[in-house]
Amino acid sequence: MSNTRKPISLVERLVREHPQGTVPARRVLDTPEKIRAHTQRMKAATEDRLREDRRARQESAARARTRRVD
Repeated sequence: MSNTRKPISLVERLVREHPQGTVPARRVLDTPEKIRAHTQRMKAATEDRLREDRRARQESAARARTRRVD
């Protein structure tokens, strides 16, 4: 497993402790390499979603600035 002295990341902790849902079935994440790969995929998906949300907020703010107030 991983080094016990190094604290695990939030994403890795979520992967290991999540009881159901999006986490793969038992024994799928049975090696450190598989855990690392799954953690990287989750981080990438999270970063993509944050980028999309940020872009949507910026577009919404730009529309709000150009809106006329009567």
